[in-house]
Amino acid sequence: MLREDHKTIKHEFDLWHIVKGVKKRMLQSRNTEWVRTVSNHLWYCVCTCDGDALLLKDKWMSILHHIINVHEWLSAEKMLKCEHEL
Repeated sequence: MLREDHKTIKHEFDLWHIVKGVKKRMLQSRNTEWVRTVSNHLWYCVCTCDGDALLLKDKWMSILHHIINVHEWLSAEKMLKCEHEL
């Protein structure tokens, strides 16, 4: 529908397509246990960054810290700890 009814809109940055691509790449690996978690995290990051690209990047990269059970870090510009309660 979007392709036919809204031909002037570029859809390559549509979050659904981005998440689908990430999931597809992850499913190609043998270890698929993190696919849903990573997909959900990407949706969360985009929905809570308020259009701030730096915050989006920091939120997205925070999953690497969270996976290894580190909930505060110094290697980011805008987000230096997880947003959940410890």
